[in-house]
Formats: sequence, C-alpha cells, structure tokens
Amino acid sequence: MFKQQLNHRLGPEDNSFLVYDTETTPMNIGAVSVIAGDIELDRFVENIASKIHLIPRYQQLVVPAPFGVGRPTWEFDPSFDVRRHVRELMLEPPGTLDQLFAAAARIHETRLDRRRPLWEIYLVKGLEDGNTGMISKVHHCMVDGVGGISLLMIILDPSPQAQRSTTAAKEYNPPPIPGAIARFNDSFFDALSEGLDTVTNFEERFLDVSTGAGGDWLRMMGASLRTALPYFLFPARKTPFNQTFSGKRAITGLAVKLDEVNRIREVTGGTINDAALTVLGGAVTRYLEGHGEDVSGRIIRIFTPVNVRHGNEEGTLGNKVSMLLVEVPADEKDPVARLKVIQKRTSQMKKDHVSDGVGTLSNAVFAMPAPVSKALIDLGALPLDKMGNMVCTNVPGPRFPLYSIGHEMLSMYPIVPIAWEMGIGCAIASYNGTLYLGLTADMGAAPDAHLLSDHLVESYVELRNAAGVSPA
Repeated sequence: MFKQQLNHRLGPEDNSFLVYDTETTPMNIGAVSVIAGDIELDRFVENIASKIHLIPRYQQLVVPAPFGVGRPTWEFDPSFDVRRHVRELMLEPPGTLDQLFAAAARIHETRLDRRRPLWEIYLVKGLEDGNTGMISKVHHCMVDGVGGISLLMIILDPSPQAQRSTTAAKEYNPPPIPGAIARFNDSFFDALSEGLDTVTNFEERFLDVSTGAGGDWLRMMGASLRTALPYFLFPARKTPFNQTFSGKRAITGLAVKLDEVNRIREVTGGTINDAALTVLGGAVTRYLEGHGEDVSGRIIRIFTPVNVRHGNEEGTLGNKVSMLLVEVPADEKDPVARLKVIQKRTSQMKKDHVSDGVGTLSNAVFAMPAPVSKALIDLGALPLDKMGNMVCTNVPGPRFPLYSIGHEMLSMYPIVPIAWEMGIGCAIASYNGTLYLGLTADMGAAPDAHLLSDHLVESYVELRNAAGVSPA
C-alpha cells in the first residue's frame, strides 16, 4: 500500500520547481495513456473521489509565506472539489494517437492555477479505436517521477473490479488556512531553525573530517567535485535544439517491448537506463547530422535524474532526486560500443557515489532563498543551460496492468518538463512489459522535434540488430 509522509512546508527542491515555473517553462509532469473502451466521466470521478483522502496532498494548495520570509506551505483547499480537476475533451475525427499527443502538448504548455491544488486529469474521447485517452498533469513541486508512479497506484486499480478504498473517508472538513501573521511567524522561526540546523550540520561535518571520522563523506564530495568541475569549466557544445523557448510544446512517444530491452541488456551488459541512453545518443547523433553538423569528437551531455530516496523514504511525496551528467559519444557509430562507454561512465559515477555528492551540493544551492538560487542561475553563476544538452529521466513503473473502473490501461507515455534552453527532454517509464519513451519539445527551439522521434526508432532497431536480438 502507498505510504504517505507529508511535509507541511515545501522542501528546497520542491520550491525550486515552483520558482522556475514560468509562462515558457511550466514545470508540469504527467503522462499520456490509453485506456481500453469508453469510460464514463461520472464513474471515473466517483472512483477518484472515493480514494482521494488517501492522497491528501492532492487536496492542498501552495500558500506563500508573507513577504517571502520563508518557503511556501501546503494548506488544505477550503473549497476543494474533485470535479474541478477532472475534465473531459473530445478529439476531432479520426482520433489518432498523434492527435492525443497534440492535445497533451496543448494542456502541458500552460501553467497550473495556483489558486487550486496543482493537478489535473483529462479524459479524452473520440479515439479511432473506441478507447479512451487519459492525460495527467501534476506540478513538479508536488512529486517527482517516482512519487508520481506511486500516486498512479492509488488513482488506478490493480484489478478489473473497481477497488474502492477500504479506509473510511472522513467528511472533508479542512482546518482554515492560517492568517498572514501566523504564517509569517511560522516561516520566520522555521527559517531560523533551518539556519541553525545547517550550521550544526556543517560543524559536525567539520569535526568528523578533522578527527578522521568523515573520510567517506570527504571522498564522496571530492569525487563529486572532480566529476562536476569539468562541466563548469568546459561548457557543452550546443545542439540545434539548445535555444530560447517559445512556450509552444510538442509531445510524442515510442513504445518497445521490455523483453527485447532486457535481452539486449543481457547480451551487451549494463542497465536498462544504459541501453536507453545508447538509443537516445544514437537518435541525437542522427538529428545533428541531419542539421549538417560534424559529429567528430562530439559529446552529447545528458542530465539523468537519480532517485536518492532511502529505504524509509520509499513512497514519500516531494522531490528526492540527484543528478548525474552522462557524456555520450556522438562519433561512436557502433551502438554496442557506445553502450559500453556509457556503462563504464555511469558505473564509475555510481561507484564514486557521485549522485550523493551532487545531491549535497545541489541541496546547498536550493537551501538558499529561492530568488537567490534562481538569480544565480539566471546570471550564469550556475550555468545549467551550458552544462548539458538535455534531460533524460527513467522511472520504473508497475510490471502488471492497472485498471480504471474495470478498464485496462493499455499504454503510459511519460511527460517531462523542459527548461534552461534544453529544448527537448526525454522521459522513460516501464509499464506492464513495455518500455515507453516520451519526448517533450519546445516548438521554438526544436520545430522539427518529430525527426528525433523517428531517429529513436532507427537507433533502437540498430542497437537491437547489433546485439543480435530478434524482435518480440
């Protein structure tokens, strides 16, 4: 069962997604799904309403601290109504999957209304096969990819029989939102307490190091700095899609059998994520060559978020991620050799616990007042737009089918937000024996992003053939 641990005040990472949310870079995550058959809106809403008390975060608003003295808090929406968050729309004939992706792009290119809890679900009718589309949209400050999958397990059911909650739902009677003075005092003292904790933690680390007890931590931080320093000193060479954003989005996806990917992995070694980065690297290389760019000696830098939840944090909401920056050789034509390079680099970073060190460094940045950390990035002191070319996130999903009021969910293409002039982003999610790759692109930065989608297919087939794996 989903375990929920709710923090009252937004954490530093959660708040950063709220601050970076703009008209051209809305920080929305979600998925495009197809569910078998025709789903009745009222029954769909009723099913969610029967279980919404299990995910109280979906009933809460983001309330800012007066005068920005601290980070915002989560407060229960006094006028919460599920029907404000679940909507229905109709596609024009013929109702193709591409039209469903286009509808998702229009939905995800707008910001969520901060006067309400930050999520929406759309039931999409008119698909040519008689099935129903589902487009989910959640602000990144609420959940990361792992948390989003956990929430999916509540909204949907593991059985064709609709599973109403076995926990009795209490009458929704939320406490009033505290007044400005109370919120100011709480924010002030929370900020003071966090500052003291930061000083205390620094003193403890310093004492550990000075007495020789902090060797592991010191080595981890040293490895992280050694790994990250070249990225700061030597900016990534821009691709054609590393451009200023227009705000208009395009979304598309690719589905491959997980059994095929596992057989590729068994032949070549490495992880599913290594194989996915190999395919993505091959696709970007083709995209560069199509734009007439020389790929000799070219490196593609891909940010890969890493889940850093510990055992007692599994199932928690909010963002618990660090970041690795993987360098993919664009001039390596042999896909298996490319995978070996990626495997070696990611394995070394894992061995050096680079994600832990990067997480510590990033937390130090995000712990600053949000406007300060944002200003550092905007001024180029933290040049995220120059360090990498794109983001590719990988989230393992349920291995079994999920259902909505008796209707099986047939597919689940993930949606990732994009920012910092990285005009194309990739999200990977597994579900019920299939690996889904979702591409999100800004149409100003990458008006021909559909070509990268085509190249993904070509690159995948190339890797599968090179590994000697037959199509499933």
